[in-house]
Amino acid sequence: MKTFLQVMLLVAALVAAAEPAHAAMARAGEWETILNGDRRRLVCLHQDRTFDAPTIAKMSQVPGVKCTTGAFRSSGLQAAFNETCEVAGGVMTIDTVVTVTGMDAYTTRSKSHLVGGSIQMPDMDLTQTGHRLGDCKAGDLQSPY
Repeated sequence: MKTFLQVMLLVAALVAAAEPAHAAMARAGEWETILNGDRRRLVCLHQDRTFDAPTIAKMSQVPGVKCTTGAFRSSGLQAAFNETCEVAGGVMTIDTVVTVTGMDAYTTRSKSHLVGGSIQMPDMDLTQTGHRLGDCKAGDLQSPY
């Protein structure tokens, strides 16, 4: 069960790593994110964050999981990257595309596939939307990045 939790944390971290991207930058403030249409959370970014390969690699570090960031491509209001992660004796591949959908808003689509290992997990197709609400508020999840 611990390994399954690690995989879920990894996927969640990679989706979160993709939030938000406008001209390769996330503005500081309170962001509302919604995963697959029903899992809402508020995240506080204390400072502007560059959306680039080193940031993605840093954010994908989950205890017990070793990830390597592959190709990172950015064009206009869209960025795409992939990750290969060793988890539970298997290899998970994750492909993510981030598309800016308006002023301070984005949509992230991630697809993952796990091969081998000690756990079985179906392929996942996750969509996250996000938009900046304004200044951070008490009670927001604090981003460590």
